[in-house]
Amino acid sequence: MKYATLILASGLAALSACAKSSSVAATTTSSVSGSLSVTSFPSKPSAVEAVNEKGLGVTSTIDTQGHFKLALEKAHTYRFNVILASGVEPMVFPRTSKQLNTTMQVTSGAAMVALGTIRHFSAVPASGFAFKSASTTPRTASPTGAAAGSDGGCVDGRVAGVGAACVDDDAEASCDNGADTSDRGADSECDNGKDSKTGGSCTDAPEKDDTGKGDLASSDADPKKPMAIADHNAPASAGGCNEGDSEEAD
Repeated sequence: MKYATLILASGLAALSACAKSSSVAATTTSSVSGSLSVTSFPSKPSAVEAVNEKGLGVTSTIDTQGHFKLALEKAHTYRFNVILASGVEPMVFPRTSKQLNTTMQVTSGAAMVALGTIRHFSAVPASGFAFKSASTTPRTASPTGAAAGSDGGCVDGRVAGVGAACVDDDAEASCDNGADTSDRGADSECDNGKDSKTGGSCTDAPEKDDTGKGDLASSDADPKKPMAIADHNAPASAGGCNEGDSEEAD
């Protein structure tokens, strides 16, 4: 009887230990989603791809409405391309700094970037892009010219009443756990495994390709070539989210 009781007690202790040591695996990917304006492209689009600094790609086919969603591993820098029947078109993020960026760093898992509608442009418009955010009046700026004020909201990629192409350069990543992201954006950096703005965990994303020659973080697009432009620019860096690596009882 004592022997049986001892076995039972040992079993219960083992089960208790297992329950206490079980944990939720950390989320190591972040997502980028959007919708292609299918009819704006010169040939039929079929997918969107993200290619990291090592040349490894992740592809998401689009649905009948042009929607896509990419799951991207953290600790990488990515370029984005729209796959067309006639070839590949790069996704470009015009900045208020007059740069035409083509990359985004992913420094943690569990971040979400929503690009909105993405449209084809044969080149940068002669008048440049108008930058519109919730907190500022839209302004126009070309890659080589000074900014000038303009009125009207941004509707379907154009400034209402003006017609200039517009984009939101203040977009930030959000977190799938609902954490506050008001301080998360392009100015945050990964310093010793911590996001400089939020204090969340992160991993430095490589900025050069696997040859050590290509600086992906500062790569700009050719303003005279075709490009895909989103309603909302991707932030330069997406991360600082709680990845969910914590212990839980079963």
